[in-house]
Formats: sequence, C-alpha cells, structure tokens
Amino acid sequence: MQRVEEVCQSVSQQKNKIESIQSLGNSLNKSVDNLSSSVNNIDLVDKEALQSEVEEKATKVKNIMAKELLAQEKFKSLEPSLHQKSLDKLIEKHNFIEAIWTNKSNGEFIYSNPPAGLANAKVRNWFQTSIEGDEFISEIYISSITHRPCATVSVPITKEGKIIGVVGADIKIKLNN
Repeated sequence: MQRVEEVCQSVSQQKNKIESIQSLGNSLNKSVDNLSSSVNNIDLVDKEALQSEVEEKATKVKNIMAKELLAQEKFKSLEPSLHQKSLDKLIEKHNFIEAIWTNKSNGEFIYSNPPAGLANAKVRNWFQTSIEGDEFISEIYISSITHRPCATVSVPITKEGKIIGVVGADIKIKLNN
C-alpha cells in the first residue's frame, strides 16, 4: 500500500512539473509573438529616418571607440580588468550604448557589459568583418539581451599593424510609432 502511495505522489509531482513546463512554453511563445510584432513594426516606420539615426549613432560610437579606447596603448594589452573599467565607463557615460564588449582575435570575449550570451563570437558577422580589418555596422534588429531595436557596430583592435581583437557595441534605436 505504501508503494502505491509513493507512485501516486511521484505521478502527481511529474504532472505538476509538466504543467510548469507547459506554462513556461506558453510564456516563451508570447515572448516570441511580442518580438515578432516588434520586428514587423519596424516595417511601419520611416526607414530613411531610422537609417539616418543608425548612421549618426554608429559614427559617434566609432569616434568614441577611437578616442577613448583604441588611442590608448594600455587598452591594446587586452587586459580584462582594464577592459572592464574602460567599457563600463563608456556605457555609463553614453546612454545610447546598450551593450559594449571586446574580443580576442580567436573570438573569445575579454569583457562584455552586459555579460555576453555566447562563449565565442567567431561565427558572428560583426566579429568576422572586424577581425579581417573592416568596420561593421549592422541593420536594425531586435536585441536578444534587451529585446529592443538596436544596431551593432564593431571595429578591429590593432597593435603594431596587426589585428589583435575586436571592440563592439550595440546602439539603441528608438522607433517612433
């Protein structure tokens, strides 16, 4: 009799866990619907105005990176504590930057604010473009971190003419709809 009660209790616990997973699945589906709606709404706004905003903010970010990071020889040491201090200062100072990070030439993150959602950036377009020596500016997309519209900007970190890493940032984009 005790064994039957234990089985019944176990079945009840499993049922509760399944219901919890179903509830989580429903929440995730709602989040996907909200994100899809946000992406679809981008089509409803003035693309030209948004593109102008992206270009303006991307230029600002590249200038900030050049003056406040890349011009400093010590930044090129790729020292994580120095990158943390420098990047945290920039994101705090410039409210249109929603995320900022640095990577080594192998794609490994040196530092990211907020913390990166992936271990290695090697497969990302922004990384691949900048590690080859070019600046990168993405189209507008919905951030997986903040769930808001943004664009990514990245540039190579060079030392003595050699690319040693990448610095990147997500810039906030405001939809006027």
